[in-house]
Amino acid sequence: MSPQKTDGNEALEAVRFLARAGSRVHIMERLAESGPATQRDLRTDLDASRTTVARSLQSLTDRDWVELDDGAYRLPRMG
Repeated sequence: MSPQKTDGNEALEAVRFLARAGSRVHIMERLAESGPATQRDLRTDLDASRTTVARSLQSLTDRDWVELDDGAYRLPRMG
């Protein structure tokens, strides 16, 4: 039986998730620093492949850490 997750375990899992793919961190940094971007913008700005950016964006949107809004990805609004 696995232990029930606590807030501390959830935070640790979030760090592990980001650490497994540096591209996720770079995408989130780019969006935080420069605002919304299309997938093409991110590929160009990060000098990353289409597959890498697409997979990273999918995993980030699956966790609601990034949103797709009118063709551009952005960090969710807080509050």
